Amino acid sequence: MVSMDKAVGSLLLGTYFNSALLVMEILQLAHYFRHMNKNDGWMINHVVGIAAFVNLVDTFMTYHSVYLYTVTYWGNVQYLAIQNWPIVVHFVATGFVGTLVQGFMLYRFWRMTQHSITVAILGLFSLASFAGSIGTAVDTSLHPFFSQRGSAGLYVTLWLISGMVADVGIAASLVWRLHRVKTDNQPMKGLLRRLITSAISTGTSTSVIAVIAVFAYLHEPSSNVPVSVTFILGRVYSCTMLYLLNNRSQMRGEMPDGTVEVGLATTFNLGGIYINRTAVITDAVYIFPNASVVPPPETDLKDQPFAGLVDVNDLNSRRSCDSTFSTSSSVSNSSSESESRDTITNAP
Repeated sequence: MVSMDKAVGSLLLGTYFNSALLVMEILQLAHYFRHMNKNDGWMINHVVGIAAFVNLVDTFMTYHSVYLYTVTYWGNVQYLAIQNWPIVVHFVATGFVGTLVQGFMLYRFWRMTQHSITVAILGLFSLASFAGSIGTAVDTSLHPFFSQRGSAGLYVTLWLISGMVADVGIAASLVWRLHRVKTDNQPMKGLLRRLITSAISTGTSTSVIAVIAVFAYLHEPSSNVPVSVTFILGRVYSCTMLYLLNNRSQMRGEMPDGTVEVGLATTFNLGGIYINRTAVITDAVYIFPNASVVPPPETDLKDQPFAGLVDVNDLNSRRSCDSTFSTSSSVSNSSSESESRDTITNAP
């Protein structure tokens, strides 16, 4: 006798969580396309749009699967014993979104570190994850009965475990690279802490879901419980990407006027964040900017899809220059005190 709780009830619960995340994704999408997408190139806009569209198709497939079980074929015990075709589409869609978002994360990691070997290795795990989702879909279509689900174990494990390794690897590599940056500048330490916290939180969310799905499948492969867990996997990937895109300014500690106090740092470009060393004369209230730093034209920055990311290599290579800077303006004779400050002007 087929368990209704495991065959249908688990899928129904999965659609509830999927719907909740759908609302969150729509809100994030609205914010991105209203306020943030103008700062990104066409590539990121297309990645966000494609991920949203595929997730919408995936959500429709999950609803359709539950509808077939609970309405169209209600009471048909033979139909309850098989995996219907919308689930097959769901496997492919979820694997595609996962690989797409991992590609976004890898490119973000590369822009910040320029570490091509790590990116290539983690990219192979991401592609293996997508191949596993395709294999799971093909095997499920060839062996639709739950009693035959054991044959898909290799593909399911490859899909979810490879995706988990890619997610954790991206987060761990970024944390390691950021942790190697040494600075005595307290505001800069705060910036690094925010980036590390963001990397850990975004990398572990999808990994936890993947681990739960694998354990659920290994524990009871002949049910829809592991499938219901994957119902939210694609949504979490998209929400993670949109969270990073929509909160770049907050992670950099940006103030309402578009500047960030960074303390005693030299003038240089941190992957699109321009730090200008300035001297402030307290009595005369004169500001002497470093005239040698000229930010690139606005049009050039908009062509860079990840402008505004911290270049970790640049941080390490220029840390020794923190105490050197030049000013090009004259100082008032009545000035008695002076102080130095850094401001970050964000790339558009």
